Parts: sequence; structure tokens; C-alpha cells
Amino acid sequence: MQCALVSGSNGLIGRHLVQKLSAEGVKVIRLVRSGKPNPSTAVWNQSNGTIQGPIDEVDTLFHLAGAGVADKRWSESCKREILTSRTLGTHQVVSALSRESKVNRYVIGSAIGFYGSNQPDLCDEEAPQGTGFLAKVVSEWENSALSATGAHGNIVLARTGIVLAKDGGVLKKQLPLFKAGLGGKIGDGSSYLSWIHIDDEVSALFHLARSNAFGPINLVAPNPITNGEFTKALSQSLKKPAFLTVPRVALETLLGKEMATETALSSTNVSAQKLISTGFNFRYSNIYEALKQIVTN
Repeated sequence: MQCALVSGSNGLIGRHLVQKLSAEGVKVIRLVRSGKPNPSTAVWNQSNGTIQGPIDEVDTLFHLAGAGVADKRWSESCKREILTSRTLGTHQVVSALSRESKVNRYVIGSAIGFYGSNQPDLCDEEAPQGTGFLAKVVSEWENSALSATGAHGNIVLARTGIVLAKDGGVLKKQLPLFKAGLGGKIGDGSSYLSWIHIDDEVSALFHLARSNAFGPINLVAPNPITNGEFTKALSQSLKKPAFLTVPRVALETLLGKEMATETALSSTNVSAQKLISTGFNFRYSNIYEALKQIVTN
């Protein structure tokens, strides 16, 4: 990998991935939706699906763009935006690069939402698609990437779990509450949380881009935990109590039942074995070590 094109470079994963690639000596070109092309930026015209800019030397695509799933309450228009930003956007980008560049490795952002919101039994990449809106989104999202090029052996579908980082994602929202002693478990705390530290997330993406792996691969730590265990680990890391309980009905009222069920109340127990089998070594496989690193830096 000499030159990588990165979409979604302003998002949590994208920001950290750009830093990782640059530190590893990879030239990075950011894919943006507005402005003018320059030596470090290519422009994606969504109206006609073309990309303008320095893509001739790009050999690897990291496509991470997509509307935020939990940014706002789900209305029908919001759900359409979540779906089309992934399906149409992914198809456009992969198709354009297949035609106009020398890209030979596609790493497409995906999600463990594919398995649905209620998977208490450990599931791997062979598990069937679950039910619900997000499972449908992820399935169509992945299919849009595969249908855009016949080179399926060059496409990795990175099914990412809950990314833990101080500067974004769910932990950024939770830290102020837990620091104030207002943290707590959701319901009875039995819901599974398949997580990954941001450093392992970007290292895994970098690793997969240089590997021969293809198809769906779960990007989660090898030790899924329950919400109750996560709450205990975060409170201990911050040395703060976390005795409160967030009732399920409160989240359903706040977010709407469908959104709450598939996001804050979801329970998905996901295996990391396929990623491990590619030779990837986790830096943070223990939730206590992961949270300690995050809250103390």
C-alpha cells in the first residue's frame, strides 16, 4: 500500500485512520464532497457519481462515509438518508474507482448491525442476516459494494462493533455522566456489547488492507462483555460510583422504540476469530485495560 483514498476522513474512525496511515508512510488522499481537487484531496460529485482529483496513484480505498446512525431520532426521512448514504454512496465510489483508477484493494466500512439487535449467542461471519432496519441497511450496504466491481476477492467488508474512544462515539457522550457519578447500567445490564478500542480498529483496517483476506470480517475485541460489566469497568477506571439504572422505557420514550431497540438497547455477541485468523494481534482485548488507556490519556 503506497497511496490510500479515504472517505469519511472527518469521522471518528477516519480521523484516526488518516493519522495511522500517515505515520506508516502511506500517502493519504481525502475524498470530500465539496471544494476543488488538490494534491491531497479528491472531490466526489454525488450528482453524477464521478470523482475528480489525484486518484491515478491510489492503490487502496478506505470507504467510511455514511450518515450517522444515532445522530438524531429516526424519522422516515432520516432512515432514508442512513440507507441511501451507504448504498448509493458506496456503489458510486467503488464503481468510479473501478473504472478510473488502479485501486486493487477495497476496505469498506460496515457494521455488526448485520446480525440484528438481539444475538445473545456468539455469532461469526457465517451467521445469517438478522432482522430490523439496521440489519437491512448493512446487508444492502455490503451488496452495493460487491455489485460495483467483480473483484470480490479484493473487497473487505469491515463489520465494526462499538468503537471506544475519548474523542467520539458512545464513550464521548457517556464520560461526562460517569465522571459526575451519574453513570449506570441499562435495564438489568445483561445486553451484550461487542466493542473495540479505536487504536485496534484503525490497526485492523490497516492490517486488512495489506492482507489477502476478503469478504465480511468482524472488527470487535475477542472478549464481548455485558452492559453491566462495561458499566462496572468504566466506573472503576474513573474511580466513580455508577449505581444508577437507565430504564428501558426511558430510552424508548427518548429515541422511539425502534431506534432504542436497535441502538442503545441492542445486544449482539460477536466473534473476533476470523480477524485473529488473519494474523491480527489486539493491543486491547481486555475492557479494563482499554478503558484505563482511554480515560488516563
